Parts: sequence; C-alpha cells; structure tokens
Amino acid sequence: MYGILIVSVFTVLCGLTSTVHAEENQLLELMDILKDKGAITDKEYEQLKASSSHAGSSATASSDVMVSTGGGIEVQSNDGAFSAEIGGRLMIDYAHYREDKVPLGSGTELRRARIDLEGTVYANWSYELSVDFSDTTKEVEIKDAYIAYTTLSDHSILIGHYKEPFSLEVLTRSKYITFMERALPNELAPGRNIGIAYATHWDKSSFAAGLFGEAVDDGADSEDDEGWALTARGTLAPWASKRKALHLGLAASRRKPDDSAEVKFSERPESHVTDVKYVNTGTITNVDYYTSLGAELALVAGPLSLQGE
Repeated sequence: MYGILIVSVFTVLCGLTSTVHAEENQLLELMDILKDKGAITDKEYEQLKASSSHAGSSATASSDVMVSTGGGIEVQSNDGAFSAEIGGRLMIDYAHYREDKVPLGSGTELRRARIDLEGTVYANWSYELSVDFSDTTKEVEIKDAYIAYTTLSDHSILIGHYKEPFSLEVLTRSKYITFMERALPNELAPGRNIGIAYATHWDKSSFAAGLFGEAVDDGADSEDDEGWALTARGTLAPWASKRKALHLGLAASRRKPDDSAEVKFSERPESHVTDVKYVNTGTITNVDYYTSLGAELALVAGPLSLQGE
C-alpha cells in the first residue's frame, strides 16, 4: 500500500513536468526547421537553443504549475489533474484536574505530531498518507493510508486504511472538533481499519458503505483469523449555508471479532492527558457478532451551534 502511494506521488511530479518538456521539444523542432531553410545562422541557432533551455523552460513551468500555501504547501497543474499537498499539525495539551474521588493526574502531553501528504493523479485518482510521531512507544503510527477512484458523477471507491463511515464527530478531523477531545461515547464507534468502501454524495445528502478488517497494528503477529465488519452511513442536510445548517445522520455496523471471540470497551474521561478509564466494560467473552447503531443531529443557526449523537 505504501509503495502504491509513493508511486502515485512520483506520477504527480512526472505529470506536472510532462507538458513543459513537450513544449520545449516543439520549440527545438521549429528552430531546426528555420536553420535548415537558412532563415537563421548556425551562431543564431546555438544562441536561441541556449536561451530556450533556461528562460523558455522557466516561463513554461511557471505557467503550467501553480504553487499555493493554505493548509499546507500544494503544487498543482493548471487543469487540476495533478496535485500534491504536504501539511500537518502539532498539538500540545495541558490539563489540570480538581481531583475528586478518582485521582487523574494533571500534566502535559504531545497529543499529535502529524505529517500529511495528499493529492490527485489524472484527476480521478486521489491518495492520502498521514503518519503521527507523538507516541513515544512507537517509531511512527499510520493514520490514513489509502487510494481512491472517483467518477465524474461523484461515485468513489476507497481502498486502504481510513475511518469507517460511522459517527459525525469521529469523521470530523481533530483540527475542527468542538472540544479538546471527542466525546466519551465515541468509544462505541469504530475508527480506522483496513477496508474497501463505496461512497457518493448529492446536493444535500450522502451515503457510504464498506467491508473492513482490522487496523494496521492489530494482531499482525497472531495466527488467529482477524475480525471483519460491514459498516454503512447515510446523511441528510435539509438546509445548509455558511451560517445556517441542519444535519441528520444514521449509521450501522455489523461486526465479528477475531478468533478470540472477545471485545472490550474502555475510554478516558474526554481528556487524553490522564490514563484513567471512566468507561471500562472489561473483556466480554464468547462474542459471535455485535451490532453498533448511531444517530446524529447537528444544528447551526448564526452564533448557535448544537450537536449530539
């Protein structure tokens, strides 16, 4: 998977320069014709050839490639068919708890130290690779690593490691969630796993469904068969504008654990600085299947914002 992503980035860079080389070749062919017909001397030919390899290629490159800075550094062809953008985020958290019955332990942590690479290839293909370096117990943690194909009518097929289509807050990037951490009940929602999914959207609605296995770091050295899940989500926005929106969503996931037939749900109290778990079911054994259901509601009306799941 990572090799495919690297090849995709290389293809982007090749695509951005192919037009430049084509126009340089056309200019050289024209000078050859002028020289053969005696319209220019050998000396003039050499002077034009030398200048075109510098000024000509620079002018062409600047007109065919756009470089912009926004959420990151992006290089894009004028027609938008090829692009590559690199960005990231650095988040440092501090928490002070007024301890009650359960000591939590005030402190600081490097919550996220992430580098993201994403872009498009030949307009219809897109890719994303996101890695995090904040966990000191690992060299690197793979977050998103996928490729996707999108048709002209906005139907997409995604293959790789990414978030299952479940939960508005889980699918919202950490840069845009309302509070420092996602809500505690989201422990019951699936996160990133390896899978293949179909997704599409219309003017005011969307739908996504996929078949998923386990995360990239789950049980790689185990001889047991891994678990799997079927997950689907649909959304509807009866009205949506910059200052006024209503969002409705429903999601469901049918899940089979791995051969251990065990599941466990545990989560911190909406703060990652502590390691105390306010939700902890312990290990539940002899699980054949289980089903997760989710309902979403979000409302924005000017300065008022409400959201719940």
